[in-house]
Amino acid sequence: MKYLWIILSFMLLMSPFGCSGSGGGNHLAPGMHKVEYEVSTSITNPHVSITYIDENGTTQELNDIDANTSNWTYIFSAKSGTHLYLSSALHTEEDGTIRSTIYVDYKNVEQTLNYLKNLNAVAEYTIPAD
Repeated sequence: MKYLWIILSFMLLMSPFGCSGSGGGNHLAPGMHKVEYEVSTSITNPHVSITYIDENGTTQELNDIDANTSNWTYIFSAKSGTHLYLSSALHTEEDGTIRSTIYVDYKNVEQTLNYLKNLNAVAEYTIPAD
């Protein structure tokens, strides 16, 4: 009986740390949001160029990215009012699609799909004020 009481006490003490709420463990400061950029393509051996605005507001350019093994993703935190930008283009002779998606706090807020090679799939979004 003594051991049962110890186990129950331990479980009661640890319960606040066991599970996260519906936010999926999103423990950001007030006014901050989790941002995820994702680029995906339908072809087998894609070469992709990607342009995006990072967490510092700086435009980054990546060229000839091999997105064959998985989708390209970039995750960071941003405050309300931040302008988000993601552009991607396929550089290949194959026909296929490329998709640029922006998620804010795990929700798809902007997505663009392009069926033409060498043209950009551009997604832009501004995080609204809380």
